[in-house]
Amino acid sequence: MKILYYTFKAYTWNVYGTARSMAEDLGSRGHQVVVLDKSQIGSILESIEHHKPDQIWFVNSGLIIPEKTKKEIKIPIIGFGLSDPYLIMESAIERFHSYDIYVTNHIDTFNKYNNDITCHYFPVACNLKFHKPSNMEKTSFSSLIGTADHPRFIDSRMRMKFVGALRDKGVRIDAYGDGWHNHEDNHAAINGDGFLNAIHRSRIGIDIQEEYSPLAHRLFEYGACGVPSITRDRPEVYSMFEDDEILVYKTYEDLESKLLYYRDNLEELAKIGQKSMERCQKNHDITNRVDDLLDFLRRLNLAKKS
Repeated sequence: MKILYYTFKAYTWNVYGTARSMAEDLGSRGHQVVVLDKSQIGSILESIEHHKPDQIWFVNSGLIIPEKTKKEIKIPIIGFGLSDPYLIMESAIERFHSYDIYVTNHIDTFNKYNNDITCHYFPVACNLKFHKPSNMEKTSFSSLIGTADHPRFIDSRMRMKFVGALRDKGVRIDAYGDGWHNHEDNHAAINGDGFLNAIHRSRIGIDIQEEYSPLAHRLFEYGACGVPSITRDRPEVYSMFEDDEILVYKTYEDLESKLLYYRDNLEELAKIGQKSMERCQKNHDITNRVDDLLDFLRRLNLAKKS
């Protein structure tokens, strides 16, 4: 199969996020993946004529084309929502006009729109070729990788508030990302080996999210490295992990209590990390996700449209 693959090489490219990992996995299976920057989408008809693909994949949230252009395209367009539910809430109907199939990273988005467009649930994953354990010395109790001010949270400053309060209680947190204020344990955004090393040096990853937030890549990236995570308690978590493979919290007070407990019980924490790693190795590599996606696409009638 030949795929015209529109995406954007953001910082996640260097930490083997979904777009890069999926493209490379497809290539390893013998598919021909023509990777184009999303800025080239305006010349999509010319690209189709030149490359003659079997399918078109928009592997970037919010990519759309005019309805007139869509009508001229006779091969399937698969649109990916990699930032659901945040962006889907703003432009769902407009976006669906551009796709024949929609692939979403968020289970609630899948359940909401599955009757409006042919839809596939495609949760985020790790890449075991990059995310893997290390014998690096643990120099930090916990780490958080992500922007300080999240514009799509109900409380955009929630991460900063939680981290500040936890530090006041004596919890060591190394925070990495844009927007973190001047503090000895705050660091600039990281990628590549720096990203991986930050995980390896940590005993636990902190994932501060809203209750409606999708699963974060971090849960699988930390897990694949043998480092456990603690994340907001929501049903989607339990579709991926068993109780002894991950930690969850319902409130700030719950988060604080558990971090203080595991700070003093590191052996228990390490056991959770081991189980998380085993789960990620078995079920949550990008190869697992691509297996499911390709099986789904094979079951559909994706013949060229007349």
